[in-house]
Amino acid sequence: MPGVAHEMTIHLGPGGAITPLAIDPGRIPLITDPDQARASPELAVLSAVAHPAR
Repeated sequence: MPGVAHEMTIHLGPGGAITPLAIDPGRIPLITDPDQARASPELAVLSAVAHPAR
């Protein structure tokens, strides 16, 4: 289902678990403004990966 995040907890043993988050690229904004990229470099990296043709 596009646009829907499916979360499933992975149990690693006693007291350990992780829940990875999968997101649709359409939910990540396209960052093209250098000032915005400098202010939020982690979002800029995700944007570049989600929107490689732009």
